[in-house]
This record gives sequence, structure tokens and C-alpha cells, in this order.
Amino acid sequence: MLIGIVVWGHAIAALLFGGLAFWTARRGAADGALPRRWLTIALALTALWALAVAGIANSHPVTNLLAGLRTLGWLALLFAVQRRIGERGAEALGRTMAYLAVAAVDLAQLLLGFLSVTAGNSAVATVIGDVATLLGMLAALGALLLLHGLFRGVTSTATRLVLVTAGAFWLIDVNSCIASYLGAGPPVELIAARGRRWRPWPCWSASRCRGRPMARCSSRAPRPSTPCRCSVSSPISRSRSW
Repeated sequence: MLIGIVVWGHAIAALLFGGLAFWTARRGAADGALPRRWLTIALALTALWALAVAGIANSHPVTNLLAGLRTLGWLALLFAVQRRIGERGAEALGRTMAYLAVAAVDLAQLLLGFLSVTAGNSAVATVIGDVATLLGMLAALGALLLLHGLFRGVTSTATRLVLVTAGAFWLIDVNSCIASYLGAGPPVELIAARGRRWRPWPCWSASRCRGRPMARCSSRAPRPSTPCRCSVSSPISRSRSW
């Protein structure tokens, strides 16, 4: 039941975000404080990410790429709203540097995530994957701090609702990264909120599980007869094996 909620929930979310992106592109946002172009891009990237989670897999490189682009899209929207508030001087320059720093961390996380997938050595892939997870957590935390600073200066209800939506994504990202780094993966409830789907697979059939060596897949080193919980594809592609 939980798996069905995750898959269909993200499929419906992709449809809704896609519809909102189309509506915003055609008619603009209900609030004039929200830039039409950047809001459309953020909504479209979120729709593509949700569709990838539902149809491909959360751990797929394409899904990870779309997740990073989704973060960049919402950051660009926040920065555009920040500029419309009209801050000038040293404070505006400091906020601009902060946005650039968070964007750079997110890009570094995307690059390391790609390298962890293409690395031939499982030990190297583990180290790179752990660093990418930490960078993802830092990027989400930085985005939350920027959103908090922007939220206090926004008076529009529609704009605040959009900011709360972006904050919800980053809050789940932070908890997901922490749980993934400290353990074998996030709790089932967090998986459902974040859109991850887990299914038992034999660790001995793959060189690594979620970018980690076999010994990191569970609380103990797995044996050929001991399955681990690996992130795999949605029911659309569940018939495929590794």
C-alpha cells in the first residue's frame, strides 16, 4: 500500500505541477511578486523530477540530476523574489553571494553523484557517494536558511505559500540525506514523503547498493543468502533485474 501511495502520489504530483507550470506560462502567477519565468521553470523541473521518481527510480542518475536541477530552479525563483523586494547595498551583495554559494554546493553534489555512479571501484564510489550526500544536505540546509531570511520580508499570502512548498522539499531532503548517511537508508515514512521506493534485492548480485559497498547495505555484511534493501525502480520497471 505504501509503495502504491509513493508511486501514484508522485505521478499525480507530476501531473499537478506540470499543469501549474503550463498555467503559469500562459497566464502568469496570481501574485505579481512572483516572476512568471522562474516560477514556470521551477514548477516544470519539479514535475519532471516527480515523474522520474514515479516512473524510473529515485536512485537513477536521471532522477538525481532532475532533483539537483529542481533545487537550482527554486533557488533561482527565491533569488528573483529577493531582488523584487528591493534590497540594496552590502546586504544585497551578501545575499547574492550566499545564493551563489548554495548553488555551487548543489552543482558539486550533482557532479560527485555522477562520478559515484561511473566509478569502477566500489570503495571509491562509497567515499564519493558519502561526500555527495553531505553536500546535498548542506545545499538543502543553505536553501532553507535563505528561504527563512526571505520569508520574513514577504507579505503576500500567495508568495508565502510558494515558499512553504519549496521549504517542504528541502526539509525532507535534509532528513533524507542525514538518514542515508548514518544508516542504510531513510525510514519508510520518510521514503514515502520523499518519493523513494525500496525493495529487497540480493546484495551479491550487484557490486554495490546505492553507491555503497555490500557491507554498508545493512547493519551487517550481507551473505549471498542475505537480502538487503536496495533502492530500485518503480512498478513500471519492476520486471527488470540487475
